[in-house]
Amino acid sequence: MKRIFIHNPFFRLIAPFVFGIIVYMLILLVSNNLNDINQLFSNQELYVSVALTFLSFETLRLSVVTIAKFNFMFIRNKIAFTIIVGVLLSLLALSLSLSAYYQWIEGFSIGVSDLIIFWVIFGFTGLLYNLLYFSNEYLFKENTLLLERENKLKEKMELDFMIFRNEINPSLLYDSLETLLSSLHKRPNEAEEQIDLLADVYRYQLVNRKKELVNWTEEAKALLSLCALLNHRF
Repeated sequence: MKRIFIHNPFFRLIAPFVFGIIVYMLILLVSNNLNDINQLFSNQELYVSVALTFLSFETLRLSVVTIAKFNFMFIRNKIAFTIIVGVLLSLLALSLSLSAYYQWIEGFSIGVSDLIIFWVIFGFTGLLYNLLYFSNEYLFKENTLLLERENKLKEKMELDFMIFRNEINPSLLYDSLETLLSSLHKRPNEAEEQIDLLADVYRYQLVNRKKELVNWTEEAKALLSLCALLNHRF
C-alpha cells in the first residue's frame, strides 16, 4: 500500500494546495469574477478552497483504503462501487463543510447554485482521483507480477547453475589429477604448470562463488587458465 501514490505524504500535502488553486480559479471563471485573480493569495476563499480540496482528497483516500480492506461478496464491480461511494462521501463532507463555513463565518446560508458548482467540480475531482488510483494500482500489480516472475527465473537459473557446477567440478578435478599423474611420469616439467593452473581455476571458483557479478578481466584470466589446463589433458 505504501507504493501507491495516494499514500505518499508529499502528494497528500502538495496536491490539495495545487488543485485547490485550480478549483478556486474555476469558481471565479464560472462566477465571472476573474478580476479577483490579481489578489489571488490575499483572498480567504482561496484557502477555504484548498482546505476543501484537502478534505475531499482525504475522504476519497479513506474510502479507498476502507473498501480495499473488506471483501464484499455481493459487489460485482468493486471499482465502480469504490468510485461511487468515494465520490458520494466526498460530496457529503464537502456539503457539510461548506454549510458550516457559510453559516458560521460568512453569516448566511450557501446558495443552491453555488453548491451545485462545488458538486460538479469536486465530483469530477473524485472521478479523476479514483481513475489515477486504480491506474497506479494496476501498474503496481503488473510490476509486482513481473518482478516475482523474474525472481523465479533467477532462482531457477541459480539452481541450474549450482547443479551444473556440482556436476562439472568433480569431473574436472578428477580428470585434471589423472592428467597430472600421467604428466609426472611422462612430462615432469609440465606437472608444476598444471598444478598452478588447477590451483588458479579452483581459487577463482572459491573466491567468487557467492558473487553475482565478477570483473571481466578476472573472468578472462580464469578462462585462460581453464583452457590451458584442458589443453594439457587433450
